[in-house]
Amino acid sequence: MPFNDTPAQNPALVANPFLPINTADFPSGNLLWSPRLGFNLDPLGDGRTIIRGGAGYFTGRPPYVWLSNAFVNTGLEQVTLTCTGTTVPAFTVDPAAQPSVCTGGGAAAAPVPSPNYFVSDFKFPQTFRISLGADHRLPGGFVATVDLLYSKNVNQLYVQDANLVDRGPNSEGRFMYGTIGTTGTGAFAATPTRLTPTSGPDAIGAAVLHTNSPLGRTYSGTIQVQKSFTRGFEANAGYTYADTKDAISLTSSQAFSNFQFAAVDGPLESRNLTTSFFDVRHKVTVSGTVNLPYHTSFSLIYIGRSGDPYAWVVNGDANADGINGNDLPFIPADASQITLANPAQFDALNQFIQSQECLQKARGKILPRNSCRNPWQNYLNARLGAVLPTIRGQEFELSLDLFNVLNFIDRDWGLYKQVSEFEEGPRFLNAVGFDAANNRPIYSFAAPAVIEQTVFGENPSGAQAGVNRSRWAMQVGVKYRF
Repeated sequence: MPFNDTPAQNPALVANPFLPINTADFPSGNLLWSPRLGFNLDPLGDGRTIIRGGAGYFTGRPPYVWLSNAFVNTGLEQVTLTCTGTTVPAFTVDPAAQPSVCTGGGAAAAPVPSPNYFVSDFKFPQTFRISLGADHRLPGGFVATVDLLYSKNVNQLYVQDANLVDRGPNSEGRFMYGTIGTTGTGAFAATPTRLTPTSGPDAIGAAVLHTNSPLGRTYSGTIQVQKSFTRGFEANAGYTYADTKDAISLTSSQAFSNFQFAAVDGPLESRNLTTSFFDVRHKVTVSGTVNLPYHTSFSLIYIGRSGDPYAWVVNGDANADGINGNDLPFIPADASQITLANPAQFDALNQFIQSQECLQKARGKILPRNSCRNPWQNYLNARLGAVLPTIRGQEFELSLDLFNVLNFIDRDWGLYKQVSEFEEGPRFLNAVGFDAANNRPIYSFAAPAVIEQTVFGENPSGAQAGVNRSRWAMQVGVKYRF
């Protein structure tokens, strides 16, 4: 089996007169340097206060599945054979004898390609970081710690569809990439404006281009106090504040999914720097461990943190980029700022906006990406551990972990509640047409039947990510040290 270090070249794409793409032009040999400098000081020389910090560049590899997408999306991997009626060939289970022509003629044809490709100077993700921290021994045996961190993207992966034409913003401030309207049956329709034809030998669908972007940064600060008491008791309490922003949060294993499932804030080719899906604004941690008789110990750990961010989206391809469900809603300040198919719905829409804090704050503009928050999350876990000495200094370590202690105590406690699992949240506006006079979509309003939900097993979308979040679980571990 051959192992290729570059994707296959698609001659038709290289020769495309509208958007030439060399799928074999794959990044390689782009050096990255990661110089760093750190320090650790005892300014008084008595060990009571330690000041530490550093600065430098940090380079890491991306998930290689992102790179692999370019190898299987060159436009050469698939052909389509469409046969109807009496021209359908006989069915066969032999994979080596699959039909290549219809009965009576009609050969298979390559579908419209949707290539994944990289700029030739693409670099692995790289971040610049500055940290400063201090530890100080307080009276009474307490130790206080303060840590500050600033992190700035240097080379972050950025994904866009290079086969779209930016038609500029509409009256909402939404950047448009095609036209919207209705079909002959009255259904909403969006037609992307592409650089290439949509059919014929020069047709290209979505052209998923990978580049680098310097957009993205994090500020964080942590304070922590800990103490070791007599009789084997230790306690620790800490709080972290963080503010993380990026242009696109890469949450998928597929290149097109990273593009498809990223809410659009600003133009596709240069999205706005907004709250990252990975932003955890507040986090509180409290833990305690006590040593018990017979070589046993008991620990209790509490973690409270801000819920994941999300944003409401429009149902329908409001910006005509070929994707349904990645467009943020325009939040009207009054009835003149939105076109409703049924204007009588405005009062209900206005009341719904008033009921959601993040929507209230966005009146008169497009809702910023990830400007809403899921509810606060609480986790309380416990561990019982035991060490059993054996021979020659060897020992067994036994552990019993109880996750979600609150739910173990009462089935109505420790419940995990959320509005949206992903950054693209629920929908309350449906695009149903185009208002040419005001250069904006026509909408209908439909409030969700349920907004905040408790996740027990499968979440409302059917994914498995929510399994056990609202249920207690127990884990037993055994380890032998020799």
